[in-house]
Amino acid sequence: MTDRGSRTEIRHWAPDIDKLTFAHRQTCDIKSNGKNIVDNVHEYYHCPTAHKDFCSLDMETYKVTTHGINSSHMADAGKSADTAYDVSNATVRVHAVWWLWPNST
Repeated sequence: MTDRGSRTEIRHWAPDIDKLTFAHRQTCDIKSNGKNIVDNVHEYYHCPTAHKDFCSLDMETYKVTTHGINSSHMADAGKSADTAYDVSNATVRVHAVWWLWPNST
């Protein structure tokens, strides 16, 4: 179950979350240990180099906040073009991602 801090933050940034429906599940067989996978999720600083096609965040504003065993990752949208996705008409200017464990509530 997600903690109160995560729930409050998610509802602030995604007020219509209760209207979301299940869309897709993808399962991957990754030849790695769990620590490597979790570390990769929690460390975004490699993205401007390794994933520069879709990394257009303002890294000066990047912030990770922990909520018990969960965490949030926030950053302002950057000023550079995102070459992987067309975000030219985007109205959302904050990138928000949550790591929730366990990954169901």
